[in-house]
Amino acid sequence: MEKNKTQKAKELNRIRRRIKAKLTTIKKFVENSSTVEEENKFILSCQQKMAIVEEIKQELEILFKDYLEIDEDETLSQKCDEEMLDIEEERNELEVSLKCLLSNYSVNENVIHNINDQNSNLKAYINHIELKTKLPEIPLPLFYGKMEEFSNFRNQFMCLINDNTELTNYQKLFYLKAALRGEAKYIETSDDTFESLFAALEERFENKRAIVDIHIRNMLKLEN
Repeated sequence: MEKNKTQKAKELNRIRRRIKAKLTTIKKFVENSSTVEEENKFILSCQQKMAIVEEIKQELEILFKDYLEIDEDETLSQKCDEEMLDIEEERNELEVSLKCLLSNYSVNENVIHNINDQNSNLKAYINHIELKTKLPEIPLPLFYGKMEEFSNFRNQFMCLINDNTELTNYQKLFYLKAALRGEAKYIETSDDTFESLFAALEERFENKRAIVDIHIRNMLKLEN
C-alpha cells in the first residue's frame, strides 16, 4: 500500500512538472511579445495560449484533488500545497497577461458599453468627467470577497486599471470601489486613497495558507 502511494505521488509530481513546463513556455511567449512581426499570427498564437491556460486550470483542479487522496508527511504535504498554489497563481497571472495582449489589438471606442449594468454609478461618473481614456475590451473584474478569488482579481485589476498610466489615482480608486461586491465593498481606510484601499484588501484577503485550506474543504465537499 505504501509503495502504491509513493508511486502515485511520483506520478502526480511528474504531472505537476509537466504543467509547470507548459506555463514556462507560455511565460516566455508573453515576455517576447514586444516584438510582433505578423499581427494576425500573433493574435492566433495568443488565443492558442489562452486555450492551453484554460486547460491547465482544469488540470490543476484534478491534480489538487488527487494529491488530497495521498496521506503524506505533514511537512511535505504543506510544501506541496504551497507549490500548487504558486503554480495556480502563475497560471492566473499568465491568463491576465494574455488577455491584456489581446486587448491591445481590439480597443473599445466607448468604455461605457463594456461595463456591466450593475455598474450604473460608474457609468454616470465616466459620463460626468468625460473620460477619454480607452480601456481594453474586457469587462471590469469584480471581487465578491472570496479569498480564493482575490489573486486572480488583483492580477486582472492591476493589469487593466492600475497599470493604465492615463488614469489618475482618484479614477483608479473609483474603479476599485465599483469592482467590489459583498463583504469586500465594506473594506474602508481612513485616508480613502487607491493605494490604501488596495493594501487593505491585500491584508484582508491575501492569505496563502487559508486559501489552501479553502481548496481542501472544497475538494472534500465534492467527494461527499
